[in-house]
Amino acid sequence: MFPVTNSTLTAEALIERVLTKYELAAPIHCQFLHFGVNDTYEVCTKSDFYYLRVYRRGWRTKGQILAEVEMLEFLGKQGLSVSVGVRRTDGGFLTRIDAPEGIRYAVLFTEAPRGKAPVRTPQFMEFGKLVAELHIAMDLRPEDKRRFHIDPHHLLDEPLRIVAPLIEHREEDLRFLTKLADELKSRVSALLTRKSPEYGCIHCDIPNLHISTDGTMTLFDFDCYGYGWRAYDIAVLLWLLRWSAFRSGRPKGPDTRKWNLFLEGYGQIRPLAQSEQNAIDVFLPIRHIWLMGLQAKTITTHGRHMMSLDDDYFDANIGFVRHCAASIDVGAD
Repeated sequence: MFPVTNSTLTAEALIERVLTKYELAAPIHCQFLHFGVNDTYEVCTKSDFYYLRVYRRGWRTKGQILAEVEMLEFLGKQGLSVSVGVRRTDGGFLTRIDAPEGIRYAVLFTEAPRGKAPVRTPQFMEFGKLVAELHIAMDLRPEDKRRFHIDPHHLLDEPLRIVAPLIEHREEDLRFLTKLADELKSRVSALLTRKSPEYGCIHCDIPNLHISTDGTMTLFDFDCYGYGWRAYDIAVLLWLLRWSAFRSGRPKGPDTRKWNLFLEGYGQIRPLAQSEQNAIDVFLPIRHIWLMGLQAKTITTHGRHMMSLDDDYFDANIGFVRHCAASIDVGAD
């Protein structure tokens, strides 16, 4: 058999070999939705809607996937509005798939209902409350050793190891990123400790939020969850707002209002220490360096037609890192 990096599984085979293992009302419809880090399929029956995630080979271990769905089940029992894994008729969550590239695992998740309108600015306060409630609920569960820590090695060292060979010809940028990483580590270390409640279980991608037509907020996609600083978790939202504004050239005013409402809502449930607030801006360039590493790592499965890691890409992305670093006075020569 010719070697395969990542196969696309047919919806028909998934219905027959995976979805029949659940108590789903016939007829079952399955449609390939998109490929990202993992592959996602839409699944619908006469009365219900689900998402089937097929994890890429080598991306997560079986234990790490089980830890994810077990955490989600726990959060659901705590009353948190999250998309949870669906148990099969035999009580398990995972279905093993012997794909051409090797063993993969599939998990069926409940729907995170979404309305047609985008998130409105006033809703960011409720969003902040939900994330704070999530952090508090996660602290009720002992650390799961099957998951990983979102620490400087994960966020900076490993991404830079992957990106460095791609920018060897951009010597100034490589020196800048290497020096900046050391300064960012020092800044975080000076501001934060690895003690609860500022350090604990985090989502790592909180913008994965849907709001239904009745206003119910549901968090989904906990694939990257692990243990890290809560300031990093909430900084991901600010990073997304700033990165979007940077690319489009739009003013930051409306986004600043959204962010302030989010922080106000979060603080009503779990007040942030001043050191945590100061660390949020430090995490913006850190998040973007992590993102570049992730995109460089997945280029072999996504293909260059989806994302070209050329000089235009690095001009924009390293330019944003420089912009974030300058705002906190780090990385200067």
